[in-house]
Amino acid sequence: MDTLVVEPGVSPGVLEAVPLERIEAEITELAAHLAAAEARWLALIGEFDRREGYAVWGCRSTAVWLNWRCGLSMPAAHERVRVARALSDLPVTRAAFFSGELSYSKVRAITRVATAESESDLVDVARASTAAQLERITKGVAAVERTLREEARRHHHERALSVIEHDDGSGTIVVHLPPERLALARAALESVAETMAIADFVSEIDSSAEDATDTPSDPWSARMVDAFCRLAEMALDSSAEERSFSERFLVNVHLDLRALLEDEDEAGCLGNGTALSSETLDRLLCDGSCVPVIQIDGVPVHSGEKAPAIPRAMRRALRARDQGCRFPGCTNTKWVDAHHVIWRSRGGPTELWNLLELCRFHHTSVHARGFVAERRDDEFVFFRPDGTPVPPVCEPARAEGRSISERNLELGLDIHPETIVSRWDGSVLDRFGLSGAVDSLLRLRGVDLR
Repeated sequence: MDTLVVEPGVSPGVLEAVPLERIEAEITELAAHLAAAEARWLALIGEFDRREGYAVWGCRSTAVWLNWRCGLSMPAAHERVRVARALSDLPVTRAAFFSGELSYSKVRAITRVATAESESDLVDVARASTAAQLERITKGVAAVERTLREEARRHHHERALSVIEHDDGSGTIVVHLPPERLALARAALESVAETMAIADFVSEIDSSAEDATDTPSDPWSARMVDAFCRLAEMALDSSAEERSFSERFLVNVHLDLRALLEDEDEAGCLGNGTALSSETLDRLLCDGSCVPVIQIDGVPVHSGEKAPAIPRAMRRALRARDQGCRFPGCTNTKWVDAHHVIWRSRGGPTELWNLLELCRFHHTSVHARGFVAERRDDEFVFFRPDGTPVPPVCEPARAEGRSISERNLELGLDIHPETIVSRWDGSVLDRFGLSGAVDSLLRLRGVDLR
């Protein structure tokens, strides 16, 4: 069947002359082509995520990169990444998706509950059901498994929290939560970690400049620690959101005079002896209130006055101008620092033209991970560690001159109007029953409801 050509600006009268059966066939065939193309797209996203390609652009995650570069909303981007990761362990589902037999909606439902044992059966059920029916089946499987796996009373009595302090001053917090409280805590931590882009103050001062350069992006577990610390700050000060980083903390920084004169990497420390790298000192001086304590060979010889923070009026003007993090692709509007483009530690003035707002993650990226912010012609521009400019907006994709249908044909895919259509004829699942499908899938996992 020849492809029905529909171009922008085509007259509605042209389509009115096309038989309805032709339009229907075109819709279903193109849906299969789109599914096959999306399967390839998700495979690329999965590999991009595995290699942490987002880090070279200063993004916190693949979802943030998709939001910036591909125009996806954050919820949609997070779900695409989840499905892409799950598909790497589901070869049967992946093959059906690549061939255009399964839509993204069906694949998304399968990846929520599929295991190596149940994957093939789930794909068979997906072929023989509508997307709505498959959603009901997978939700039923997930609900029963949650009920059988966890008993609310047992978890309530087993809830516990312990704090373990180590010899080096660090610590480990172990928490055992009931399922509903775990979901609440996880949702709060993930929300803070993704939208506020915090960098844990303690982990930053404990990491050296070399480590920061070698690690372009903190792992998810580290970002969850940052989120936990931010929630603790919010609990201690309910008005913290309206205050800057410098106003929430006053730090005594011990500076070694000999190390400063010799330009050593570790030129200062906190009162407890924790060493501070030069990058951390630069970041603290950029938007932090600190009291310098000069010492020689570990003996304090002079204590300075509190370093002046950015005046409130100037900070309000900065917020009115920037309205959040200025790093390309970042959407954070809360928990941001004021960054001196010409660093304050290098003589940069605390004036509005030399200031811009950066979230904690990107502020650390500029000071410790090699990213550069510059002001050129009244605009702020950013560069990656290798000198590549970070584009300020999403760049449009360049078309290769081939349609999705042509590319699928080159890959040897036999896609036709019935490829993606559900095989449900109104009788199979009605006779078998959706509850029967759930029961059978659970039995594959050794769960018998009888």
